[in-house]
Amino acid sequence: MAGVFGGAAEKDGRITRHKLTGILEIEIVELEAEIVEETSRRHQRLDRIRDGMKKNENMRIAKQELTRKVRAIAFLGIGCILAHLQIGCMYISRDVQHIDTPAHT
Repeated sequence: MAGVFGGAAEKDGRITRHKLTGILEIEIVELEAEIVEETSRRHQRLDRIRDGMKKNENMRIAKQELTRKVRAIAFLGIGCILAHLQIGCMYISRDVQHIDTPAHT
């Protein structure tokens, strides 16, 4: 029995209440330390998860903004192309009218 409780046994094989209380107090302190360590590890892990979630949210927002900008540029480009086509059609139309009308009568 002495080996189980780290030499706290009396000569007749019994443990005194005082020594058992000391052993239990040591165990409680060690368990409290383990709980504090585990709690700290879990808080750190939660912080890392939250940071990752924030980064993902920021990436999602940045993607949306980029998509909006690309669409705006695409529509602007399409508008410019259509404007150039319209101007080109006007010139072609004017040139066709000049061809249809005789220059000398």
